[in-house]
Amino acid sequence: AASDVYKRQRRLIIYALSSVLMAITSSLIRADDLEYTKFVRAHLNRVIQLSVDDYGPDHTRMWLATIDTSTGRLPEEPLPADLRWYRKITSPAGSNLYWDQPTILAAYALSERTNDDRYAASANAYIRDFLKRCVASQSGLFMWGNHIYYDVVRDQVVPFSGGYHECRPHTPAWECFWKHDAKATERAIRSLGLAHIKDRATGRFCRHANWRVAPDEFSEAEVKKAMPFLEAGATLIDSLCWLAKQTNDDGELTQMALQAARYSYAQRNRDTGLLRNQPVVKRWDYFASTTEVGLWAGSLIRATDYTSNEEFLQIAEAAVRPWLRFGFDGDVGKYYGRLAVDSGT
Repeated sequence: AASDVYKRQRRLIIYALSSVLMAITSSLIRADDLEYTKFVRAHLNRVIQLSVDDYGPDHTRMWLATIDTSTGRLPEEPLPADLRWYRKITSPAGSNLYWDQPTILAAYALSERTNDDRYAASANAYIRDFLKRCVASQSGLFMWGNHIYYDVVRDQVVPFSGGYHECRPHTPAWECFWKHDAKATERAIRSLGLAHIKDRATGRFCRHANWRVAPDEFSEAEVKKAMPFLEAGATLIDSLCWLAKQTNDDGELTQMALQAARYSYAQRNRDTGLLRNQPVVKRWDYFASTTEVGLWAGSLIRATDYTSNEEFLQIAEAAVRPWLRFGFDGDVGKYYGRLAVDSGT
């Protein structure tokens, strides 16, 4: 009985808090100048003043990946004693523009909103210095992401955990780079297709690519070990079709994107129609279909917008419908986040 009372009290508190939050949010949204802006501005003021690379002999305007919030500078200890993650994903003592792109876009939006061009100017300087130092000469791929970063103390690109090129889960904001260097941006995106799609016949792609060699050079072993993560396919499809629109491509870019989309869709369970998050190695994500399919389908919808090719849209619809059917819990009126591919449970 005491437990039931506690649960009821807890629900009432949650409902009350939710109502308060909704009321506050509604009042903020109605305001002419959202209060959130001042917090974003305060953060970016610190970033552009303090959290830039003035370490080592080669000073740049690249932002620091990890910041001591009390100083705005690099932490004294680049990595904590007890890691809560694997790999050097935080780019210790470094800079990683792949992860900073949402903040880059926020900086541009803030300059537009406040008529203060310092934030956009800082973002532009960051991108320019990145393009000077972090583009692979052999492949044209940008050196960033989950296995590479720029060390601001040693003034060099640092590969780790295999040093692969990998950009997931968000699609790069290619328009920002196109504005500064369209040629380098086009080469980088074309290299994505050539380096990440390992099997031209099936469209089997891999989340990893080797930036040290020409983009279409990879071994037979790389083809056999290719790990076609669904979200990696999403960024690949997004990127190739975005470039197709910019260049009025004759079809090569669109066809590469279609190969990747068709491959992932072909790996679905034929009984349930559910897509596997990863269809090669039989670990948890081989047996699971998650909301990641929505991320992937969103990329396919944009691909149709970019290329006017309706096949992307058709694949997206066919892939999402089974997930919507199996994933809905009618008792609570919500969707599950993860389903068993073979049964839909």
